[in-house]
Amino acid sequence: MGTYFAIVTCRNSEDDIRAAVTSLRNQTLAPQYVIVIDDGSTDQTSQILTQIRQNWHSLHVIRHDDLGYDISRVVKNWNEAITYSRNKELAHTTYHMIATDDTTYPPGYAKELVDFMDANSSIAIASGNY
Repeated sequence: MGTYFAIVTCRNSEDDIRAAVTSLRNQTLAPQYVIVIDDGSTDQTSQILTQIRQNWHSLHVIRHDDLGYDISRVVKNWNEAITYSRNKELAHTTYHMIATDDTTYPPGYAKELVDFMDANSSIAIASGNY
């Protein structure tokens, strides 16, 4: 069975980030680790992530200064997370999951995607319900 890590980008997500990250932690096929990129939150997002991280050491948080909202940084942040995983020599995984800061994933979500991807080697990207 394949393994994965999750990447979450967020900005001013205090209302949703705890539920989103907790839903990743509670997957029946747990991620090897989760990397959250906090893109300059000015609300309580950073403090919430610090609280969660105290009891979950495979949660990694990258914080950026507030440069204002700019959707074009999302892909840069995804790439930064992948580079971070390599530079920190985190576990190599078969896949990575791009997760969102305002989605609560059902417990079997990742397992279904990984099973689907494992069974279909010609599929490079998958999303949704399988």
